[in-house]
Amino acid sequence: MKLAAVYNPLTIGRWLAEGRTDEAVKVTEEAVDAGHPDACFQLACWLLVGRPISRDLARCRELLNRAAECGQIQARHVEIALMARGDGAAPDWQGAFARLRALARSDQHAAIQVSLLEAMDIDGDGAPRAVPRGEALCGSPESTIFRALLTPDECRHLALVSQMHLRPAHVIDERTGSGTRHAARDCDAGTLGPPQEDLVVQAILKRVAAATGTPLDRGESLNVLRYRSGQQYRYHLDTLPPQFNQRVFSTVLYLNEDYAGGETHFNRSGLTVKGRLGDALLFRNVTADGRPDQHALHAGLPVASGVKWIAMRWIRERPYSPWAGD
Repeated sequence: MKLAAVYNPLTIGRWLAEGRTDEAVKVTEEAVDAGHPDACFQLACWLLVGRPISRDLARCRELLNRAAECGQIQARHVEIALMARGDGAAPDWQGAFARLRALARSDQHAAIQVSLLEAMDIDGDGAPRAVPRGEALCGSPESTIFRALLTPDECRHLALVSQMHLRPAHVIDERTGSGTRHAARDCDAGTLGPPQEDLVVQAILKRVAAATGTPLDRGESLNVLRYRSGQQYRYHLDTLPPQFNQRVFSTVLYLNEDYAGGETHFNRSGLTVKGRLGDALLFRNVTADGRPDQHALHAGLPVASGVKWIAMRWIRERPYSPWAGD
């Protein structure tokens, strides 16, 4: 009996937990050769994250398409995101949008995305046709607010697609640059990495890049934050240790306004921002010579009532790869 005949996702998961990695990979590869759609999707996911086998985005795309052609809806969504981004091949926004339209005939999530995209004033690559204009707030830290940069429906979309990814938030350890739990920050956070960057998210990121005048490839993956009543982020800087590709700017997207408290407060200047639904706040984290600017020390004040939703887009000094995390 071929190993492919015993392919079962639960069994594969158990084997991986038991350290039987080679066996799990071999069975999955044989099931892929036999045309098993779930195996195609499983192997594509491994190739995407680089565990338990090396990352290969080109082959990942191929397997996602094979799984999708056999009716794997989730595989098609991930493939569309990677196609538009240009992961594993050249970016193809129009091809991705065409696949999304086709998927929308049978999938509600795709239909919602198509509706949101059709309401945007974007070009054939998903970029805004007009550059949003901001209003200067303060010179130290250098800060600008963009009123209604996002529509209410776009804000709702970001909150909804992030919910399954929310986990207790971390802060960056200054010694290692990795995330760690800390009492200064008590909220939930969810990162929308490349597989979660649907076309709506990508169009929003292109709008943020245009508004802020920063290259698209300098931005980190969008980080969506949920603060419940009483939660806060105490005074901190968004900058990273000197050895890392520095976060030059921070962008705060305000996804709702039906809460009390929760203002963004800058300690030294006294600037306090309570963004309205869809507003975006941009502020600079470093001085002219690239050092962390102490005037950018800020806090997310405690939420007095309700739930506060924001999304963060940190913008680096140099091109940033979400795959390498550099």
